[in-house]
Amino acid sequence: KSKTEATGRRCIFMILLILILLLYATYTDIKTLEVPLWVSPVIISIRFLQDFMSGENNFRIMSGLLCGAILFGIFFMVAYLGDQLGGADCLIVAAIGYSLDFYGFYAVIIGLILTLPYTAYMKITNKEHVYPLIPFLTTGYIIILIILTVQGQSISWLL
Repeated sequence: KSKTEATGRRCIFMILLILILLLYATYTDIKTLEVPLWVSPVIISIRFLQDFMSGENNFRIMSGLLCGAILFGIFFMVAYLGDQLGGADCLIVAAIGYSLDFYGFYAVIIGLILTLPYTAYMKITNKEHVYPLIPFLTTGYIIILIILTVQGQSISWLL
């Protein structure tokens, strides 16, 4: 029992660390429209450390890496073809994909849906400009954690 409790506490601690990093990225994105590139590798490292410490199976690790890679690839292509996304946006999306596994897709979709009212307002008022994406992605991450918790799913498997 104590090993399970320790694992649960460690998972909650890791989730809080990731949230703190995402909130820091949100703050810097709002203030400067830039996010330090070190944030995403640290989030991925936290998740990898948790996988290593918990003896997670290879399928779980590979599925997280695959989700992160797919999301990164999609956002990288959008960034490459347009000029609205930055490299940090692509890296944060990859980190969310890896840390949430396939729920990362939902977090990103929720984050993108949340941008629609903002961009519509900017379009209507003719105030179009580059806007920070990380706050919306962070909100999507938090919403997914809340939904999983409300559904009674243990979020400890996410880490």
